[in-house]
Amino acid sequence: MSVLATLLCISAMACGAVTESSNDEIALKMEGEEKTQVVIPAMSYYWAKEDSTDIYYFSDKKLWKYDQKTDSNAFVTENLINPYDFAVYEGTIYTLEYDEADSNGLGLFVYDKNHDKFEELMSFDNQVHSIITSGHYLVVATDNEDQYEVYDISTPDNPQKVNEDEVEIVKETPVVEQDEANEKVIYEGQTIADINQLEADIVEVWGWNESYAYICASVQGEDEFYKINLTNTEEITKLADDTAKVAVFEDTILTKSKDGLVEIED
Repeated sequence: MSVLATLLCISAMACGAVTESSNDEIALKMEGEEKTQVVIPAMSYYWAKEDSTDIYYFSDKKLWKYDQKTDSNAFVTENLINPYDFAVYEGTIYTLEYDEADSNGLGLFVYDKNHDKFEELMSFDNQVHSIITSGHYLVVATDNEDQYEVYDISTPDNPQKVNEDEVEIVKETPVVEQDEANEKVIYEGQTIADINQLEADIVEVWGWNESYAYICASVQGEDEFYKINLTNTEEITKLADDTAKVAVFEDTILTKSKDGLVEIED
């Protein structure tokens, strides 16, 4: 099984009438009531998240923060519990953690930087599996198809649940995607890589920016990563053999090796 099975791609989450947009947050009139559109990114990673100019990521069982403006790394904490997923809003770090006392399995925790520890904030009404932030909202994907929970985190340590009729989930349209059979990588309606070309069993998209698409090809259970030049799609470059994960942001690429170390490329 490809390592992408562990990737939490929240773009599969939707509820009710879902539209596609690239805007972060739009107010609109719908059926006489004002709803706020909350955008779900087309790709999200459980091990790396962007927050303004910072990227938070896990490496060697520690949480780090990379400042894209100053090209500097800062250690955040090693007092992790066992995060299933995490999200960041204006420097406030949230994690999903297993809660044995909660029948729904996962609870929401927040990082207390003054005491260097994670504290439980709340449990959820449904079983959940991932979280993201969109503006000042925390969006939680549930295990029930086409259902979600949305929380206003304007006050970061006091999330307030938002009624479903007040928001509309909007999914970003993926720029690069694989077909349903995971045999082809598609960009602008054209196949730019396939399992025959890469001699692979399946191919999966791990992200993109304006210049490149990053994909994983599973070959007899082993994952091989490539980047494809979107200007010249015949240019396909294999990444290092020990690549285990990538996280692609517009200006920064994170590559995690199989030994857990992270390389950052601007």
